[in-house]
Amino acid sequence: MNNNYYETLGVRSDASQEEIKKAYRSLAIKYHPDKNNGDSESEKKFKEVSEAYEVLSDPQKRSQYDNPRQSNGFGGFNWDFSNNPFQTGDFSSFFGGNRNGHAHTSRGKNISITISLTLEEIISGVDKKVKLSRRDSCKLCSGTGEKDGQVEPCHTCHGRGIIDKVTRTPFGAINQQHTCHVCHGVGNLTKNPCNQCSGSGTIKIQDEIGIAIPKGSVSGMSFIVAGKGDMAKSPCIPGDLVVNIKEEDHPVYKRDGINLVCEKIISFKDACLGTEVSIPSLRDGFFNIKIPAGSQPGKIFRMQGKGIPEFNGFMNGDILMKMNVKVPDSLSEEQRIELEKFEKIFE
Repeated sequence: MNNNYYETLGVRSDASQEEIKKAYRSLAIKYHPDKNNGDSESEKKFKEVSEAYEVLSDPQKRSQYDNPRQSNGFGGFNWDFSNNPFQTGDFSSFFGGNRNGHAHTSRGKNISITISLTLEEIISGVDKKVKLSRRDSCKLCSGTGEKDGQVEPCHTCHGRGIIDKVTRTPFGAINQQHTCHVCHGVGNLTKNPCNQCSGSGTIKIQDEIGIAIPKGSVSGMSFIVAGKGDMAKSPCIPGDLVVNIKEEDHPVYKRDGINLVCEKIISFKDACLGTEVSIPSLRDGFFNIKIPAGSQPGKIFRMQGKGIPEFNGFMNGDILMKMNVKVPDSLSEEQRIELEKFEKIFE
């Protein structure tokens, strides 16, 4: 990343806090991933801009950045180890909290959907298009929720989005951070709400998203489509779309790992004399299998490499066909007599 934070934001080294904030807002909207269809270069720029603003918007960090020789910590910053979370009970810095007075970029919620796949689709892989309802940034206010796009810091949390609460216990003071109840963690207040989104910064849209499902997928497996979840109030990072796979039942085959198992029932005559049966290939057409004369019930016929491809692998499973003989559940008197004659023939 560009280590000259002033150049990153396009401001002078003596720029005021208001100039820095204004430059950040403009660039954050310009390079926001949701506005650039997930372009990797724009996402990289967005991260650079956010990093620069995180440092230059904090007077102490900015002073240490401008005067690195006065710093004695890592990366040019003087880290105060007296605030060790393992000593004070404050673990927030490890889980998204910020002790330096500035709210983090918010993140939209993930959306979870389930897609049902046939065995044919699992074997070959498939491109699916799904329609869903999700929250997108309001274009009228650029996701800020404010009519003119200008917002002011929350007076309760001073723009941090979090509130500190110190609880004293027999083991010492525990510093906890809670989401600000006034701005709901955004860090900004909306004075003149946008007419289109009512100040929320987002609107509900109906979207159609293309999803490439790789071959060999397994029921219960989940895929992530980055950035296709809900948006939150700007500046934010969009949530993700979580795609859960469900396998549909097949009329012929049952799945056993990467193998496919089926059963074929033939008559007693065919088992004695031999025959040919057909089963679907699931790719194209049918497999014709010759059953030799005298085949015994329960015999397994294997078609090697004709099953399901291994997910992210190179192997293919097999198709296993189990042969069984149909036994009548009721006989007429004439059939019974003939069957007894048949048995005597083979004594």
